[in-house]
Amino acid sequence: MLTICRVVLGICLLASVQPVFAKEAIDSEQTTGISFSIKTQQQDLTLNSLSLESAPPQLASLANMADQIKASSDTQTTSIQLSRRIAPGINVFGSIGQVSGETIAKIPALPRIQLPDIKIDTDGMIYSVGARAVVKKEQYLASLTYVHTLYKPDNTLNAASHSYSITPSVGVITDAGVFSLGLTYQENKRDFTGKLNTPLGEAAVKANVENKHKTSWVAAYRTELGNDLYLRGGVELGGKEGVSLAIIKRF
Repeated sequence: MLTICRVVLGICLLASVQPVFAKEAIDSEQTTGISFSIKTQQQDLTLNSLSLESAPPQLASLANMADQIKASSDTQTTSIQLSRRIAPGINVFGSIGQVSGETIAKIPALPRIQLPDIKIDTDGMIYSVGARAVVKKEQYLASLTYVHTLYKPDNTLNAASHSYSITPSVGVITDAGVFSLGLTYQENKRDFTGKLNTPLGEAAVKANVENKHKTSWVAAYRTELGNDLYLRGGVELGGKEGVSLAIIKRF
């Protein structure tokens, strides 16, 4: 129920922006769109908690060293999105995607013990819904996007998790295409289960992580290829590093 309320609230907030600029909204494109996208992302993580089960006594101190462990993730996502314009300047969308990659936690050395990194498989599926409000003033654009995502890992030992993001952005229309710059705020917490193999034996590891940097800059470029077919590319910087590419068909 909480998830539904967040999604509805996000759409309502976007819809409240639309009436002020309805006459200047972008509605020249076809009403419905479908897109295929590929995205890579690297980011640092904050390790909130760490527990070890069936661990040798010499490793017990690791559970109290979560703040000293550096964690990061490297993922690749392919997804299909369906979007629909429901009012002037307001689009809603839903997508389904497949995630592959891993989360790595670098374990500090203990006295007389050199420990390997913890590597956790993060393959899974993502399901997203969201809305976007877009306004236009001469050759300039402004938009606000809200996305709510459900992540379901392939590893059944790991629980599904929810995240959301809000992205305001501005852009300019040129003869070469549309250039935009946005600032994304994202909250994303996940629980993972893995194994730590050491010279002393094997330990089951449970960790709770979240994105270390809540904001990142997103620069994007969009151009029409012809016949209602569009190409969009993006770069994410600032705490997170990523590249995305999408082919969009409007009809």
